[in-house]
Amino acid sequence: MFMTSFFDKLPTVRQVIYGVLWIQIGIAIITFIASQQTFFNNKYDPNYLVDEIEVLPSEKQVRKITKKRIPGLKTSQDYLPNIELPTTLSDRLNFRIVSVDSYDRGVLASGQIELGDTKRFVNFLREDGVGNISFIAFHSPGGNVQEAILIGQEIRDRGLDTMLSSNAFCYSACPYMMAGGVERIFSRHSLLGVHQHYYSDKLYIPIFLAVTDIQNGQADTFRHLKEMGINTDIMEYILSTPPKELFILSLSDLEFFNFATEIVY
Repeated sequence: MFMTSFFDKLPTVRQVIYGVLWIQIGIAIITFIASQQTFFNNKYDPNYLVDEIEVLPSEKQVRKITKKRIPGLKTSQDYLPNIELPTTLSDRLNFRIVSVDSYDRGVLASGQIELGDTKRFVNFLREDGVGNISFIAFHSPGGNVQEAILIGQEIRDRGLDTMLSSNAFCYSACPYMMAGGVERIFSRHSLLGVHQHYYSDKLYIPIFLAVTDIQNGQADTFRHLKEMGINTDIMEYILSTPPKELFILSLSDLEFFNFATEIVY
């Protein structure tokens, strides 16, 4: 009698199949939502504050800086190349035409990197009045890694150079855009920083999906840097620097990792 009652309470085969099916549907929905919001969205608080650093990268001894406040070099007009940078950065990339002596016309891409920015970048280049340009300059705290890689690839496909002008910084996902330049021009008065990919704190997904996606993302970034001609030994610093810190590359680092093909003194 007891055994009969026990088996009567067990779910039927159909119920088990439906249960497994709904679990799979749930995982698929979570995965889709997560992919739309990006698993490793290396983004800073839109209301970040810039802490001025008075020394140049080559003079820094400690180059890991917490990201509660974003590091930036003390503004100076004494260094080249010089581009007028925005005083505040938007929550997605903005584009505008700029001119720099000895480098002709280019585009300044400033702000955080968001989903859809690759399409916006390509559309901007197609607009009337953009005309011929020779470089893309950056001033960005980072953002969406996949979009940064796509923009970097687009830059390389178009045969354009990239630039980090005086007073500018390029952090987190931004270096993947910078890597796309055929020639990569740095002011000695600029900052490029890297760190690990990470998940949004507000995104709740199964841990096995998180691990898989991060590993795939690391493979994508490694492949991208290799294809762009960057010394992939830099991955040691990307993978070992916690998300809440930045590894700021010195001038010698920029040359060693082949990030800089030209440093303007």
